[in-house]
Amino acid sequence: MTTRTTNDIVRYLKKLSPDTIRKQTFLQFTDSELLDAANAFSRDNERLTAILEAVLRSPEHSPDFIHYGGVYSALSGIVVPFRGLQDNLATFYAWFAYGVQHNYFEDIFESAQSVIMEYLDQEEKEAVETGLRILIRFARAFFPTMGWAAWVLGFLNELPLTWKLGSQIFDELITRVQSQPEAEEAVEILEAYVKKGVRGPRKSVSVDADLVEEVVDVVSKLLVEIPSPDMLTFTIQPSLSALFDPEKKMTPLPRAEEAVLELIYLALSPNMAETPEADQALQVLQRLLREGKAPLQELAPWLEKAHGDWRLLLSDNICKVGFLTPEELKALALDTQVNVYLRNDAVDALIEIAQRFPSLESDVKAFVRHLLTRPESRDVPEEESFLAMVISALLDADWQDLLPEIEAAFKDDVIDPEIIRPEDIFDAWGVTLDVPEVMPAREDGEYILLRCTNCGRSRYHFVRKVLLDMETMDRKIKGLPIKYAPFVMDHEIVCPKCGARDAYEVNALYATKLMAMAFPDVEPPEDLQDENDLFTALMLHAVRIIESPLEVYPIYSATRGGRSIHPLALRDRYLANIEKNPKDPANYVGLANVYKNMFRDEDALAMARKAHELTPDNLEIALLRAMAEHDAGDPEMARKLYAQVIENAVRKGWGWEDGFERVDIARNGLQALKQGKPSPWAEGAQEMLLSSSRSFQREDTKRRKKKRRKRKKKRR
Repeated sequence: MTTRTTNDIVRYLKKLSPDTIRKQTFLQFTDSELLDAANAFSRDNERLTAILEAVLRSPEHSPDFIHYGGVYSALSGIVVPFRGLQDNLATFYAWFAYGVQHNYFEDIFESAQSVIMEYLDQEEKEAVETGLRILIRFARAFFPTMGWAAWVLGFLNELPLTWKLGSQIFDELITRVQSQPEAEEAVEILEAYVKKGVRGPRKSVSVDADLVEEVVDVVSKLLVEIPSPDMLTFTIQPSLSALFDPEKKMTPLPRAEEAVLELIYLALSPNMAETPEADQALQVLQRLLREGKAPLQELAPWLEKAHGDWRLLLSDNICKVGFLTPEELKALALDTQVNVYLRNDAVDALIEIAQRFPSLESDVKAFVRHLLTRPESRDVPEEESFLAMVISALLDADWQDLLPEIEAAFKDDVIDPEIIRPEDIFDAWGVTLDVPEVMPAREDGEYILLRCTNCGRSRYHFVRKVLLDMETMDRKIKGLPIKYAPFVMDHEIVCPKCGARDAYEVNALYATKLMAMAFPDVEPPEDLQDENDLFTALMLHAVRIIESPLEVYPIYSATRGGRSIHPLALRDRYLANIEKNPKDPANYVGLANVYKNMFRDEDALAMARKAHELTPDNLEIALLRAMAEHDAGDPEMARKLYAQVIENAVRKGWGWEDGFERVDIARNGLQALKQGKPSPWAEGAQEMLLSSSRSFQREDTKRRKKKRRKRKKKRR
């Protein structure tokens, strides 16, 4: 999948005006990505508001990762002081509808408080009376706690023009509840808000005395605690009939704005779907939207499409409020510009709808078959993750008749193995797919999931040994740019899809595991701050009790000219030198050692052979090739070269420079070869051979300087 950093999204959003942001949906980003980017605009309220509005209008719904009620609350805290009553109410109604549709009681009650307080905040008689009437209606319909009502009414005590009204209501409430069974707790709740009162000018808003009495009567009857906090009680108020059928001329006739919350609950709540009042409430809301008598513009995408059996299209998988039609869901799933998670949500919703509407099942299955086989699924890297998610959804739905298309997708190698593998099909359906085995059982290493940084595809690669370059890991942790992954594998990693070489990053799960394997004696953090600390602690515990043939070696980057350099970057430099001067054996010797230090014995052998081919009489390089053949090539050639080094050293005599040491290495090599053990190369010979490589380089440098001096003399 495409990797986007928060900084990338921030830079993109900075180029757009707040109005442009507000009008777009940004389906290429997830809600989480947008919210992370929004943190960068904490001092730019206008742009921050636009981003939050874009998130809340997106069709994505990911409650497992995002508390959308918190987003609505954050938005209301930003915009309330800067927008008018109608715009604020529109946001609060959308928040309430969200809580109703998804059965989030906390959002239902908090958004209702925000609606009432928005009216009270106007500090005008008509608005304050409207807010109090809504409070009365809500209390009778939903029966919240006394604390909920006291919190709303306490807002009156904080406003200069309503504090007297607030004091009057609380005084009367305290007097009224003192005679009730839970008098002590109720009085304690009410007095807590009285103490928050402020003093303002003598002039204050006055409201109808009967309305105050009604508020006191209703609130005093509320319980201190709800008997069953997991259940929401709703009672249809008789006065709603006057809105449903105005010709009956029932009284009292509530004004539309006073009943909006009840109407939304009736129309949208799954608990009310089978009642005749549900459709009646929907019709009233649609009429209010058309006539502009209530600020319902944020609910327009739902209300304008709500016809027929629309409730069967509601899904918890998609849409914060309302629904998408099957055709809209198909368009979303097909759009490769949309993020894969939202597209998968669209497929989940389609399957859910097909299970509710049996008549749509064949059409939805045909569409999913198209998704699994269309050309884009073979050409676009991100489609691999999307198709893997689609197949997971099919397993959950038990749609086994799509097995041929699933098998074809695995055969074509277009499924992200990080998400699903053929074994998962067997576990779910007991069916073994007729596909090539990509991970045959082995006991000499492990399969590690690597993502190609060139094409974005993930594949498993078998590895025996891994280097952990600590300098590079430190840069990665600090957020500094790195060219190569901190983990260096024991063979060249070639992407089977695009052919990129050593262009990979390690899956986060495996990266944590490899870190734990590199430092098995490190104690896990005692104070677990977040999920990452917990995961690291579990992984450290796991690597201690689960044996693995995989070996991980932490190292510090090689140094060149006093600067740290990644092993693969050092390889690149030697390759560049070889391209410039292919006849210099020093570069091949140096590169052979680099490969050996990365446990890439076959590559080291190739370089040793090339160096020996260029200088067949050089004993140092003969010894280098002997050990390379010993570890990864022809054992007979290794024996022959070991013997050659020993014979030549003896013939020259023990005074020959470094002769004794090389003879000792050669003899040890012969002994190890007979015993079937690795060569001495990995036991310290690298240092000697690297010094040999540097001596070659010094000689080469001397030759170049000598040539330059000759050219200068000719010019003179």
